[in-house]
Amino acid sequence: MNIDAIPGKNAHPKIYSAGAGIVQDATSEPACGGTSHTGKVVEIDHGGGVVSVYEHLQSIDVKVGQHVTPSTVIGTMGHSGLSCSSSVNYLDFQIRNNGGNYLNADSVSIKTLLGCNGATRQVWPSDLGIAGSPTSWVQVPYKTHIDTSGGSCYPTGTGNSPATPAQPALRPGIASAALSWPAVSGANRYVVQTQIYRNGTGWEAPCSPYATKGCTAGYTAVAGSATRATITGLLPARQFRLRFSAHNSNGWSPSSGWVYATTAPTFRKFRTTASLIEIYWSMYPATKLTSGRTTGFQIGIAKVRHGKVGTWHYAKAGASATNYTFKTRHRTRYALKVRALVSGGSGAWMKVHAVTTP
Repeated sequence: MNIDAIPGKNAHPKIYSAGAGIVQDATSEPACGGTSHTGKVVEIDHGGGVVSVYEHLQSIDVKVGQHVTPSTVIGTMGHSGLSCSSSVNYLDFQIRNNGGNYLNADSVSIKTLLGCNGATRQVWPSDLGIAGSPTSWVQVPYKTHIDTSGGSCYPTGTGNSPATPAQPALRPGIASAALSWPAVSGANRYVVQTQIYRNGTGWEAPCSPYATKGCTAGYTAVAGSATRATITGLLPARQFRLRFSAHNSNGWSPSSGWVYATTAPTFRKFRTTASLIEIYWSMYPATKLTSGRTTGFQIGIAKVRHGKVGTWHYAKAGASATNYTFKTRHRTRYALKVRALVSGGSGAWMKVHAVTTP
């Protein structure tokens, strides 16, 4: 939505953060023109997949990495960027939810905002005095004027949104990843963000809403009473990373640190003789990955007697391996499994496969 300054009043109103968060972009383009139509722009990551964007600013008063709250002035209204020929100062204000550009326009439209009428806090647009008391900005007539000269109701405290959560624990599955974390005091909900590694593009959302029905661009909502979540439907033989944020009545926490999950290798085939078993598998070749990269493979083998799996014995193979050979006995049944070894831990075991030597 675009918010104009009112002619004849303050030409460059102060812009405050829409909520507690971390500044992730504070780009200062030239006052006129520049390489981007957005001009001077600030982006604030509020956690939980929510990012607010403020474009065409006259000045920027925050830095990347800074923690801001609703009492923080992030800049002043202007018309920088390719809009510099405009004679009106205005704010291009956006809310990007769960990746923003991945979702359709209606799902990311701004529903309500908190505003000030002097010292009185209002819920806009319903408190704007517009006929019909609209509940969404898409119902507000174009060029509706809002008096922004108030401001004494602005929050003056930090907002007390949750602090950065502790690093979660992770347990990878065949095509899933289970996270657990200590309860965050006062949290009423959480969100887990999941990304997949792809050669050439790096870390990105694990699905595309243009190809996958119900895709939420990698964000999973979790109830506030929960201290764990299992993310399912992940691709096997791939590398993922996950983190989470906590929310209370004042807003979102910064995200926790990333934890890395490698799903199970894909079983391909056995090759057997009377004296050996060779197992083949496949794994996505994440060639430039650093954290969470595959450093080798662990292969387990056990005899099967009367339908019961005996003691497991293990061997290791290099990071580029796609098969391993065990010496075995003829006319004997064996169970085998494989998992990736990764920097800092191990991936998930594939489903156990059994074979009998001739």
